[in-house]
Amino acid sequence: MGLNGLVIGFVVLILLTALRGRDRGLYGILYGIMTWAMVIILLPTATVRVSDKLGEHEEVRAKVEEAVDPYVDVIAVGFISDKISGMVAESGLLNDSLKGIEGSEELLKEYEKMALGEELDADKVKDMIFGEGSDIEKLSDSLKLGDGVKLPSIVRDQAKAIIVDYVIYLISVVIGYILIKLLAAFAGMFIKSFLSDHKRSDIDNLGILWGFAEGVLYVFVALLLVSAVAQTGFGKLMVAMVTQNNILKYMYENNVLRFVLENMPKI
Repeated sequence: MGLNGLVIGFVVLILLTALRGRDRGLYGILYGIMTWAMVIILLPTATVRVSDKLGEHEEVRAKVEEAVDPYVDVIAVGFISDKISGMVAESGLLNDSLKGIEGSEELLKEYEKMALGEELDADKVKDMIFGEGSDIEKLSDSLKLGDGVKLPSIVRDQAKAIIVDYVIYLISVVIGYILIKLLAAFAGMFIKSFLSDHKRSDIDNLGILWGFAEGVLYVFVALLLVSAVAQTGFGKLMVAMVTQNNILKYMYENNVLRFVLENMPKI
């Protein structure tokens, strides 16, 4: 089991939420369960509603486009690099393109490695000869290895539109979450007034268990955020740290919170 800074940070987070749960007692249990239930039930709908509202304002999209523009090439090419093996396999381009390759056996092996998403020698790849007019040839001509990667204008525009839509979606999630938390805060005032005469008892000690469970939920939220930025440099670093630990890797690949949110019916 890999132990790194991310794992330690998550362990500390769970311990702190467990201690907070112990201190907050019954109020913390009731307020926490209510808040998480509201988030899980209402967030999918709130996200759609906020996203629709933001979509009505062209100036919002223009601002997002301006903000993401410097990063479009890097993000898009990074995504293509991660997905190219699956794309080639599904489209059948590998078998078709291999037939048209001319050159040495060594170059052929390097091309196979590239098509399968394996580590390759960049210098050899630059010298590889592709079949004339093949789709892989066009793709390789469009993408350039190394710094200063630039996409063709048409591809770039399409990638930019997708990234902008995704960023607006993430903004909508944040706004929706804030609105739900505000609503939960008002509900929390009623819970506190209801428990105004409550004196601490053994049931309050169960707060440490709820605090522990809530800490685990926060870890799932953090892993959701990691997956949301997985194509960025920071995201790839986080994913690498996650996959070093078997428990975190399992939680990342089988995120219960993501499954619930994606399958929660819209209200």
